[in-house]
Formats: sequence, C-alpha cells, structure tokens
Amino acid sequence: MTIAMAVPVVITKFDELDEQVRRLLVRLSEGIDRVIDTARRSSRLLPNAAQVDALCVRLRDFWEQVRQGIKRVLEPVGKPWTVWETGAAWAEKFAGPLSAHLGEMNELHLSADYEWDGRAAEMYAAATSRQKEALAALQGIGNDLHTSLGHVAVAICALWAAVVSGLLVAAANLALAVASAVSGIGAPAAVAFLIETLAALASGVAVGIGGFMLVAERANDAMMTLQARLHDKSALDGGQWPAAKSERYRDGASWKLAEE
Repeated sequence: MTIAMAVPVVITKFDELDEQVRRLLVRLSEGIDRVIDTARRSSRLLPNAAQVDALCVRLRDFWEQVRQGIKRVLEPVGKPWTVWETGAAWAEKFAGPLSAHLGEMNELHLSADYEWDGRAAEMYAAATSRQKEALAALQGIGNDLHTSLGHVAVAICALWAAVVSGLLVAAANLALAVASAVSGIGAPAAVAFLIETLAALASGVAVGIGGFMLVAERANDAMMTLQARLHDKSALDGGQWPAAKSERYRDGASWKLAEE
C-alpha cells in the first residue's frame, strides 16, 4: 500500500519563516549600528570613551560573524518543499504504480479458460506469489524514501524556526540596549549586553544545527540502506525476475500465449 503523507503545515508556511529571518537580520543590523553610534556619541566626553569604542568594534565584528554564520548554515540546507516533493515523487510515481499493480495480481486475474491453456495457467499461478513478493519489496523502498526525506524536510523547517526564535530574543534585547546606551554611563554595559546576546544567539543556532545534523545523519544512513535494498536481489529467484515455470513438467519452459 502506498503511504499518502499530508504536507506538514510547517513546510507549507516555510516562506513565512524565510521572510521572518530576512527581516530580523536587517532589523538587528540596523539596531546594532544604532547602539554603536549612540554609545560612541553619548560617551565621547566620558573617561571610559576608549573602552566603549573598543567594545563597539568587538560588537560589530562579532555581529558580522554571527550574521554570516547564519547565512552559511541556512543557504546550503535547501528548501524543505523541494526535499518533500522528491520524497513524494518516489511514493507517487514509483511506489504508487507498483501498489496498483500488486492490487491486480492474483491467480484469477487471467483464468485458464479465458486466455491461457491449462499448462500456462498453472505456470502463471505458481509465479504470481513470487512476483508479488518482488514487487512489494520494491514498493516498500519508495514509501520508505518518502518517509525519510519527509523527516529531513521537517528538520530543515525546525532549524529555521530555531534561528527565528534566537533572532526574536536578540531583537528584544536590542531595544533594552538602545535605551541603556543613550545615558552614556550605561553605554559599556549596553554594548557588553549585546555581545552576550549574540553569543547566546550563536549558541542557540548551534543547538539547532546539531538537531538538524542528527536527523540528516539518520536520513543518510536510511538512504544508504534503501540504496542497498534497491540493488538487493534477494526477493528475486536466483537474482532474476520470478519466471512462470511449470512444476508439474519441471522442464523450465516459460509460459506463453495459448496457440489457436
């Protein structure tokens, strides 16, 4: 039986995650620039101006590393719907037709008194069960590929969701840092707070990457197993498609259309 898996909502709404990440990255870039400008301006006449300036340089460099790191992580993993559709194609175009054919295969599908003579009917009946086993083995591969790729597609969305969550927390902390930097005296603490915020963001993204890689590694192992199954001929008679042979005559003759 072909497994019909509904597309998860998280995949259908992936464009929203994509757009949210892009908006938050721009928002944080602009906000960090504002904090740096405010901190430098409000502290330039204070004794700790050099300290503030050094922290601002560190903040800008760190943000650039985090921003580029997020892009390097998200871009290569691809779009989840592409992965999902690939799995669905295996189920619909490979496993589906096999499932339909399996449903039609039985000893009565071609009866002896309709199209085949007695001996040919016997051969067909003897081979049908073995042929069904061979087709079922192939059909299972298509369904399992769909399941495995489906897990990867959902994991991609989970990774993006983890990034969005971290960016939202960073954006909230950014507003606090802006208010603190205005006072001048609070500028060093504001910039240091943002540096800590970015470190937490990077850590959260790393956790998300770890979760995705775990799913991806499992999927890769599953793919290797499925590839071996695809080339495995153990379900076939001696590595060949189960031929219709007469056990009664034991001459190995292949079945053929009854002669007029």
